Amino acid sequence: MKIPPFWPVDPLVWFAQVEVQFATRNITRQRTRFDHVVTVLSTEFATEVRDIIFSPSEVDVYSKLKDFLIKRTAASERKRLQRLFTPEELGSWKPTQLLQQMQLRTPGRLCWLPTGQLSPPGTIFPTASQPCLHGAGFLWGQFP
Repeated sequence: MKIPPFWPVDPLVWFAQVEVQFATRNITRQRTRFDHVVTVLSTEFATEVRDIIFSPSEVDVYSKLKDFLIKRTAASERKRLQRLFTPEELGSWKPTQLLQQMQLRTPGRLCWLPTGQLSPPGTIFPTASQPCLHGAGFLWGQFP
């Protein structure tokens, strides 16, 4: 099994990819999953989870490692978006590339409103009455 190096930019996507590999190989034991993940961590990230590596619990060791890595490495959405809107970043991308980066840095959190529909600042989306729409044209607001 070849697990890709840990990807701190989006640890949720990385773990999803790893778990697909576990599923296709029928790897279900927590300790086996833990061992596979630890082998691909760089020294930087292994150091972040050294306490778990040196004294793994007998119960849910993989889940604990996963939760810890996600909490330690996932930047807040606000920080990810703030980095996105720095002058260096904005000036280097075409609009479509900027949108792609926004979607990458805030997975599952961007919401498109119908073309021409504005929303008051601070509006939370999606809601039951205003779901996110695919293929619409205007992005606005703050998302839960």
